[in-house]
Amino acid sequence: MFPYIKKLRTLLLAIILCFSSTSIISSQQKWRKQPIRIAVSSSLFELIKDLDPLETIEKSAKKWEEAANVKFEFYISDKKAVSLSDPDGVNLITISPIPENLEFLGKNLSVIPAKTKLFYNRNQIVEADIVLNPYVQFSSDGRFGTFDLETIILHEMGHLLGLKHVFANGSIMNPNLPKNGVYGISQIFLRNLAQSDISQIRALYGTVSESCCAIFKGRISVKNEKGFLLQIWLEEKETGRVEALAPTDSSGSFIIGGIRTGTYKVFVQGTKRNKRIAKELGLVSLEANNTYTFEKAVYAYKIKQPYPEYLGFNGQIAKTAIGISAGRNYLLYIAGKSFLTEKIKVSTNSPYLRVIPETFSIHAFDDEIQAISFGVEADSNLPAGEYSLIFENENGEKTFFVAALISNLQTEVPQNFFIF
Repeated sequence: MFPYIKKLRTLLLAIILCFSSTSIISSQQKWRKQPIRIAVSSSLFELIKDLDPLETIEKSAKKWEEAANVKFEFYISDKKAVSLSDPDGVNLITISPIPENLEFLGKNLSVIPAKTKLFYNRNQIVEADIVLNPYVQFSSDGRFGTFDLETIILHEMGHLLGLKHVFANGSIMNPNLPKNGVYGISQIFLRNLAQSDISQIRALYGTVSESCCAIFKGRISVKNEKGFLLQIWLEEKETGRVEALAPTDSSGSFIIGGIRTGTYKVFVQGTKRNKRIAKELGLVSLEANNTYTFEKAVYAYKIKQPYPEYLGFNGQIAKTAIGISAGRNYLLYIAGKSFLTEKIKVSTNSPYLRVIPETFSIHAFDDEIQAISFGVEADSNLPAGEYSLIFENENGEKTFFVAALISNLQTEVPQNFFIF
């Protein structure tokens, strides 16, 4: 957890590090009600010459505006430096390689595309500065080895609005956003808000519609355990699409807002030292403008076998979602350090996705990393959305890859597997 720093007038400074798992954002933080004015530094136009940075920023902002009751205004500024200590009254997006910005970005300049710095007054965000890394390459055309600028800006604007990192592969708030070329494909299919991102931002800012949304809250208690942090999420009963998610606190309490009316399966997952929980908890039916309270007690089991941590596509493995298209077939991988690959099952919760057991094959990526490959058939009527994969070993221990597969209508992903 980042340390609190006391400043004049009880200002609290928090640093949100892109691609870091820690954050101290409260779920109740909101910007003031008027449009959020953001200065776009002239340094973006000086260093990013092959695309229009302002147009890209405005595209990203529009996606957040369409999801929730929030508005942005942008203007060009000669200001280039992040505020390192006290706020200066300017919300800034900059890429200038000046000492203040480089100090804020830190040492991992070869891998971190951006960071966002937030200032608070009590629980209210009062200023935000986004610093893009001047030493990595950005693009808008999926060029190999570059970061997609729209994806990175969309992610950092989520932080600016008060969202935390979440460990759902298909979320724009996933800390492991990749460069183009991971899995051997362009990653521009990630430049959209997942439904879980939409529910999170609606929980903070609401919507212009009076018919949205439901709140799901409660507590997951772990028997004979204290401080067991979990992630809880909802998947549509009929389609298997991931709808919303949230972490629990150390007491097991959670609150998820911005949920559309529907019937959902409830899932939970978490690991603490050598113990793990990964299971379905039941069904809930939620209606707009209602609050549903959910209480459940669960047992943690002792881990008998290492569990997998990576997804794979086109012979590569990573911790990021895989794009798929309706009506196509794909060869996918699940991989991990020395996990046993015999007598395992892979499945999904969607009737629109079929895992083909007879295609299973075992691979060794190196001395430590083992993997299984398997075919997945995507139905031609597969709805756009994010879908989870479920790995189960011979002991019945499960690993959920939450929102591992992304299907959208904007990007076609070539199939790499054929069923004869």
